[in-house]
Amino acid sequence: MIARPDETRQPPSSQAPAKAPGARPPADAAGGHAAPRRPKKRSSRAAVRAAAAGAAPLIGFAFRLWMSTVRIRWVDYGPIRELEERGEQIIFAVPHGRMLPFVYTHRQRLAPTLISEHGDGEIIARIAAELGYVPVRGSSTRGGARAFLKLVRQFKDAQDTILVPDGPRGPAFHVDPGLVVLANRIGAWICVASFAADRQWTAPSWDAARIPLPGSRMTACIDAPVRIEGRLDAAAVTAYAADLERRLRRTDERATALAQVDRPDGLSTGPWPGRRSAWRRGDPSARP
Repeated sequence: MIARPDETRQPPSSQAPAKAPGARPPADAAGGHAAPRRPKKRSSRAAVRAAAAGAAPLIGFAFRLWMSTVRIRWVDYGPIRELEERGEQIIFAVPHGRMLPFVYTHRQRLAPTLISEHGDGEIIARIAAELGYVPVRGSSTRGGARAFLKLVRQFKDAQDTILVPDGPRGPAFHVDPGLVVLANRIGAWICVASFAADRQWTAPSWDAARIPLPGSRMTACIDAPVRIEGRLDAAAVTAYAADLERRLRRTDERATALAQVDRPDGLSTGPWPGRRSAWRRGDPSARP
């Protein structure tokens, strides 16, 4: 028998037929219908936040206790004191591997500080808040534009802050142009700083982080403050960033050399108010 044209068989198609609107999913082997896929709950983020909230007070207390045993000597802090007395806004630019002591000495000032949005940033942000900082989440690689605008707003009510120009991934001592743009936008002074201790542990990391040992003596060096004024083009921003990078390296080398010298000649190292020695415990209420 010859089939009519409308009865001619069509070859099987490799594509599944389109589903009608409102159609139920195909039945599974047990006779029921397969449940639609649901996105996984982001329980890991909530777990990190809970862990950070619980650990931050303990870590903050241990950090303050440990740093209270370190004696700090400031080198050339006089110009910074004059700026503070005049109420000038200051950005302390500190290398990523040298920031721990400065986080301690400048705590409890409600200063805004930029913290990465990466996984460990949540814990660091909680610890920063515990130490009296105002965390602003973001970095040059994630959420940078949003964090920049928020940092500008937060800085209006603060006198100083600590920024890490080479964080969070380096390379070491590299200065991100965002630091120059921020200082120019808010009219703040940039003060490059670094430290070294007579007894310290250096981490085998990209930033060669220095950890002063308990009971050690730390030398903190401050470079001459810089203020960036006027309208800047891209070439000027790059030039200022390169100059700050040279200052960072020079200040770090200077701190390394002075850390092993008990009484450096010809340098402004104090003395601390009310003390005969330039060495003193680094509490923020009586910095030189």
